Amino acid sequence: MIQHKTTVIKIDDNRRLWFVSDTHFFHHKLCKGYPDHFENHRLYETVEEMNSDIVDRWNKTVAPDDQVIMLGDWFMNVPHSQLGNYLKEFMGKLNGQFVALCLGNHDYSLEKKSPDTVFYKRIVFDYRGRHFVAQHHDFKEIPYDDADLAKEKNVLVHGHTHSEFPLSQLENGMRQNNVCWEARYDLVDATQLCSTNEEYLNIELPESDLAEITKKAMAAGMTPGEYIKDVLEDFVLRAKEEDWQKVTENLIKGKISNE
Repeated sequence: MIQHKTTVIKIDDNRRLWFVSDTHFFHHKLCKGYPDHFENHRLYETVEEMNSDIVDRWNKTVAPDDQVIMLGDWFMNVPHSQLGNYLKEFMGKLNGQFVALCLGNHDYSLEKKSPDTVFYKRIVFDYRGRHFVAQHHDFKEIPYDDADLAKEKNVLVHGHTHSEFPLSQLENGMRQNNVCWEARYDLVDATQLCSTNEEYLNIELPESDLAEITKKAMAAGMTPGEYIKDVLEDFVLRAKEEDWQKVTENLIKGKISNE
């Protein structure tokens, strides 16, 4: 069984942390405007459109002082001799401070052409009360062998799959988070990622309601818990004062449990 070397890193709890993977800048086969594109292509016509959109969305999402973890596969179709220069160029134009770069399966030449840049195979760290394990490859392909993993509030994060679904489940029932560009067409806040056990969200609902929520969650590529959490967060961001009054009244009347 293939195993990655694991490196423990430190992350600043006081600053926001973002994940992203598989930008694949310049990869024409991921764009639908080329005759030899992949069947599962991205929503771009050309690499120019794709590169520009990724940079624009990145810089609208990430503040200059935010922390960023990139899980690999920066470029394709770039001359190997120029890879180091392209990395410096893009790291310079993208917002945020790169606290870790993981090595993607297309990054080995990039690593050789960037001798001053540190690349990791797998990283682990604590951030805002949760323990993260992150690597480029799907954990089905290169597992993390830790017997206590399922017992803790751990978060598994990967790229590589180019799946549009942000979550998938391992054979042991644990969940893993996909941060490939296709999953969201944006970076993802580390605090929004699902733990292996979704320990933070235990809601009892009537079966009819749960069935409807499950249907909507599957359509969105989420678990029911993640879908509910996403809706609640959207409500928090958009709620008016009268909405909060109703929530407060229901809480006082015991219609909403805070346990």
